[in-house]
Amino acid sequence: MKNLIKYFVLLLLLSCNSEVVDPVSNFSTFIQGEVNGELSNLPQIDLENVNTSNTYFLKAKQTWLEAYESNQGIADGYWQIRLSGLDILNLTLPYTASEAEASVSWYDNDVIKINDDRCQGLDQGCSFMGSSAENVQVIITNIEDKFIVGEFSGRLFLTGTGFGSFKDESKYVDVSKGAFKIRFRTDEE
Repeated sequence: MKNLIKYFVLLLLLSCNSEVVDPVSNFSTFIQGEVNGELSNLPQIDLENVNTSNTYFLKAKQTWLEAYESNQGIADGYWQIRLSGLDILNLTLPYTASEAEASVSWYDNDVIKINDDRCQGLDQGCSFMGSSAENVQVIITNIEDKFIVGEFSGRLFLTGTGFGSFKDESKYVDVSKGAFKIRFRTDEE
């Protein structure tokens, strides 16, 4: 009888642990987040001939952490987290970005489906963007061996990225459970 009770207690404990778990990236380096409840999980891809891609600029104290849908670049989809004015090599962790220290951009093919003339045509484009100065939270949780790890969430607004620069607060996506682990290099390497 004791063994039967132990078995049921063990079964009960196992069933309690089978709650929904946050998605874990299947890439070793990545940026991911739930966009309006749907997971967007992209691997780190360092684009050739793009010196800003996952490079920390020591004197300027800024970096662009980037993950792409494919090695074709921004055309297929991307996540980008820009950190500005942060000495990431000497932060006390965890660190929550303040005011103008961080911004997040997200794009995928669904943006093309938005019927907005400002996003179409030569030298025009759109993505969803938000910053820590507004309503996006970026937290850096670990920096070790040239890997930067953190989390983010917030509301990203449709923003013009070409010559037709604009921000439309009536069109937005909500990002939750954002996470990143990116291998970076410095501009002096």
